[in-house]
Amino acid sequence: MQSPARLTEPDLNSAPVVYEPACGGRKLVRLGDKAIKYGVGISQQEADTMTFVRTHTSIPVPRVYDFYHDEKGHGYIIMDYIRGDTLENRWKHLDSAAKDKIAAQLRRYMDELRRIPAPSPVYIGGVNRTQAHDLRNGDALGGPFVSETEFNEWLLSRVLPQVQRTLVVPYLREQLEAQTARKAHAIVFTHSDFHPRNIMVEGDEVVGWLDWEVAGWFPEHWEFIKAMKPVKTDWLEYLAVIIDEHLDEYLLDSVLNSSLDRF
Repeated sequence: MQSPARLTEPDLNSAPVVYEPACGGRKLVRLGDKAIKYGVGISQQEADTMTFVRTHTSIPVPRVYDFYHDEKGHGYIIMDYIRGDTLENRWKHLDSAAKDKIAAQLRRYMDELRRIPAPSPVYIGGVNRTQAHDLRNGDALGGPFVSETEFNEWLLSRVLPQVQRTLVVPYLREQLEAQTARKAHAIVFTHSDFHPRNIMVEGDEVVGWLDWEVAGWFPEHWEFIKAMKPVKTDWLEYLAVIIDEHLDEYLLDSVLNSSLDRF
């Protein structure tokens, strides 16, 4: 394969598309044994995060070979191509034994992620003290934050103006403060978009964990909150095996989520 820095638009346009989101603006294509993720919003932070996780764990994260921006400001990550299929595609075809085995593997990887030593001084945000992402509001960026209280205030600041004028925000603030005081959440390394579409499998073996663009240091309940996405399978029954449950935090965040300004 030619040097990534010399890849041309025709090279990329002729490459097989592995994934392209419905919203457009970015693609994942395959060139030989490499995958190229490129387009709007593809950042150095994601490339650095992948290298960081590979360095500190045995999680099967694609090796990153290069990152660069083109003249339009679009980012390009050149990494290993991971063979297999997404767990989202395979899940309904797996028997209970295979599901149990995959869930156990993912739990081990999740525990490894949590054991990465926190930075000192601790903060909430991306690797190398970059900003925190929250994908439910497009891709909102804030921080890095020095405390969970500061992080919560950022979340509250994004509530719709008309809701800001009601009693909802004071109630949420009071509940978030009480929750933080009561539980003293640890700040741990978090994927923040844990979903079967981001897990690659071959048979009953996990061979890849993808899409680290919103990962970073977050309160310990954040992974569970962000992973609780409705699905039409029994996936959520296995989620409790993989990630520690934080139901109180999830329910409170659901109230916050319903009040966010999404535009």
